[in-house]
Amino acid sequence: TADEIKFAKQCVADYKRLRDTIQQGDLYRLASPYGNDHAALMYVDADRSRAAVFMLGLDRDVNQKGTLRLEGLEKQATYRVRELTRDGDCQPGDGKSFTGARLMEKGLEYALSGKYDSFSAVLTKEAVGAP
Repeated sequence: TADEIKFAKQCVADYKRLRDTIQQGDLYRLASPYGNDHAALMYVDADRSRAAVFMLGLDRDVNQKGTLRLEGLEKQATYRVRELTRDGDCQPGDGKSFTGARLMEKGLEYALSGKYDSFSAVLTKEAVGAP
């Protein structure tokens, strides 16, 4: 459909924008698919100014909300979260800003529902606070 073509084009553009982070960044495995209803990983670029987070629901009916503790961010920095989504069902943190410390200690909220539900998000450093 026209909407699917538009979404596919956006996915390609998003990947091209994130390619350096994904290919060259540090990989963090946040949630193992073994013993969980989901798997999660993230990539963080070398200067910790951008990160890409991917959470994948598995072949089980998932209806859960929780928090995903991130890794590799700069504690004093503030990061803006932007979800990359197909259907517009935004995750709780979409469009908000959080410190790296908060994202690593308390986590990023998420909600998954149904088989194979997933989300991806880009975190972009906005500012660095006082130590």
